[in-house]
Amino acid sequence: MGFLPRVLNAIGVRNLLQSLSGTNRLDASAIKNLPIGGGGGDMVKSVYDTDDNGIVDNAAALNGQAASYYLDRTNHAGSQPSASISDFSEAVDDRVASLLVAGSGIGISYNDAGNTLTISNTGGGGGGGSTNLFALNYASNGDSNGVVSLLIGIGILQPSASGLFSGYSLNGPIDRSTGTATIENFASSNIANSWWMCIFSNGKMRVDRYTIRGKSNANSEHLRSWKLQGSQGGVTWTDLDTQSANNSINASNAYFTSGVLTNTTYWKFLRILQTGVNSSGTNFLTMNEIDFYGSYEEPA
Repeated sequence: MGFLPRVLNAIGVRNLLQSLSGTNRLDASAIKNLPIGGGGGDMVKSVYDTDDNGIVDNAAALNGQAASYYLDRTNHAGSQPSASISDFSEAVDDRVASLLVAGSGIGISYNDAGNTLTISNTGGGGGGGSTNLFALNYASNGDSNGVVSLLIGIGILQPSASGLFSGYSLNGPIDRSTGTATIENFASSNIANSWWMCIFSNGKMRVDRYTIRGKSNANSEHLRSWKLQGSQGGVTWTDLDTQSANNSINASNAYFTSGVLTNTTYWKFLRILQTGVNSSGTNFLTMNEIDFYGSYEEPA
């Protein structure tokens, strides 16, 4: 027999091997490369298993990629069910917990092991219980959107000062008057570190912006350097804004308007502390009007 059929069934292979002799006898490598199975095709191991590991080198279904390629999520296109991602829920839980920040009267507790996130009302602004919140948004200088406009005339915004110069009024900055009479303005005593403050007797104020109008009865003694401060008891103070050699108030009734403050706390006391001499080189702290914007909180 001078040739081998291209495809043999099992019986044919057995009969053929038994009949071969002499130069027609198959050696080991020829037997190794004999086609296997009863179907057609040209599956030769030397071609499809070049590394001789018993696995076809490149199955069409894998598109020429190693198995590790498909284990890498960055190579996946389209959507993937969240249930098939082992750490998906934990990653989302941790991300949400990191985004939430507790605020005044609001507490946040994340139990990682228990997979719970608790948001609670701690009553921090109004002493417990439910509260009313008033959003006070700045529109323009002299508008009626601030807390002074909200509370004027109802007796719960109380002014105080380090001292008061004769003929001026503690209420000058919060009486919403734009007249030029001395009594419609505030001026402290002529002492260093003079201050004026207001006390919210029935609530608290979170300030994110404020305005000051210079005194109206004379073009002198305008604020230049000061701090806006907040306090809960009137003893310990926190700086909310600091101005140094600020020339915004350069004429009678001229305004200073702050930028947006990064303040998240509701304060019972707010004060202006003068930290340097005024435009006339004296220590009189003078104002015609002040107002605060942000959010006012009071018991419901």
